[in-house]
Amino acid sequence: MLDRRTKVVGRAPLPKPVTGPKATNRIGNLVRMPVPAALALGAVLALAACQTNAARDSRGTVAHLSDWQEIQPFEADLNFPLGIQRIRKIEKQIRDNSIVHNRIYFDFDRGFFRSERLYDGFFGEITHMRLNDFDRFESYVKKFLGDHYVRHDTPRKVTHPRYTSGGFVTTADAFGGKKCIVARAGYKFSEPSYDNDPGTYDAAGFLRYCDFDAQLDEFLAILTSIEVVDDRAEFRTALNERRSAKRKSASKSSPQNADTYVTCESKYGLVSIMKQQICWSFGGRVIR
Repeated sequence: MLDRRTKVVGRAPLPKPVTGPKATNRIGNLVRMPVPAALALGAVLALAACQTNAARDSRGTVAHLSDWQEIQPFEADLNFPLGIQRIRKIEKQIRDNSIVHNRIYFDFDRGFFRSERLYDGFFGEITHMRLNDFDRFESYVKKFLGDHYVRHDTPRKVTHPRYTSGGFVTTADAFGGKKCIVARAGYKFSEPSYDNDPGTYDAAGFLRYCDFDAQLDEFLAILTSIEVVDDRAEFRTALNERRSAKRKSASKSSPQNADTYVTCESKYGLVSIMKQQICWSFGGRVIR
């Protein structure tokens, strides 16, 4: 879980959360607050100290989390679903009334994309440095894949053309012949409205996608074009148009290829050779 920083910006695409008083002065990494606010904060910290079993961030701060709730693709916080349609479900969680979490699961258990974004603030320097640490990312890839890890290519930098960004993405070989795309990236979508802008990210994304034909360029294009969904209706229309275009494309190609023998992966991960029509009939996916 990422560390969070005191509110320093005003842009909030979603309803503004309840926040404390604004910072009045900054000394090093500390924020000087009025005395009443400092006393209130002390009471909160004292209460938090008693919650030993609560979830905590990287600084040890108690995190108040809502339950995970399944949502529709058009309700996603970032426009990630527009770049890829192989999605099984999407979930949403709110932390401390100020951070939105999304989990996007790919179909056939091929992996997930997880995002965290502050409504109106920035993550701390620790998160910023970790996301841009090359050696830490390589260790992360090996740990992330665990016993399935074989090797990985030299990581590539994630650079968004419109926003300040950072992090890395790579292709890793896994046991069984699959390729895994692994990424950790940070983004600064919000423009600061105060003078104490820390220059750090307000959003982070974590990706793992494993398949026999996984393509790095496909996901790098998504990671470098990702944005916050501001217009929900427009985003929903765009998703529907893309889904309709995909169905039309599939209907044009299916008759002539129905009797072709293909390598098919079932929804349970079993791989075998059969006719393409049969593969589709039970919800399988053509991988070769």
